[in-house]
Amino acid sequence: MTDGPAPARVVLECRDFDANLDLFTAEAGFRIDRISPADSPREVDLSGHGLALQLRRSAHDSGGSIQIPVTEPGEQARTTAPNGTHLEYVTAARDITVPPLEQALVISRIAE
Repeated sequence: MTDGPAPARVVLECRDFDANLDLFTAEAGFRIDRISPADSPREVDLSGHGLALQLRRSAHDSGGSIQIPVTEPGEQARTTAPNGTHLEYVTAARDITVPPLEQALVISRIAE
């Protein structure tokens, strides 16, 4: 038993199930969590980059847009999956270094 609600999941329908599964796992780096049924898959649950996806075999495609953070920009900043989903690889924000603070007493007087 788990505490709280289940995590949110993005559901993408696709005609070419195998090509979409290959793109999301081999190129985009998602992991397969569940595939059903095993003989002739119609649904697959994927996770990666802090996102839960479900691909569903369908008579039509439903695409969306997913931004995947990367540390270094690659050759291909944008890819379109066979079902029309846009994968955009975006450079993650770098950490900002703040110099050490120096304490000082400052007195400001109201102008006359």
